[in-house]
Amino acid sequence: MKKQIILIIIALLIVGAIFIFNQSFEQKSPEQKLCEEQGGTWRQFSNGCVDICGKENIFCTQVLTLGCDCGENKCWDENSCIPN
Repeated sequence: MKKQIILIIIALLIVGAIFIFNQSFEQKSPEQKLCEEQGGTWRQFSNGCVDICGKENIFCTQVLTLGCDCGENKCWDENSCIPN
């Protein structure tokens, strides 16, 4: 019984160490930091245009792209979320 408790504690310590190790390497890009500082949400979009302002007359690539989602009635101008 004592050995089982020790093995469980060791397993929990290993899992915790792996979690902490992975978190320490999860760093945000400068673009993601800027987006979040401006009140946006960094997320995956289904096209290359993301939430970029002025995309009415351009063609968007159909590829999964990370970018800044500024929310309703706002768009990303590469530096901040502005009214759309």
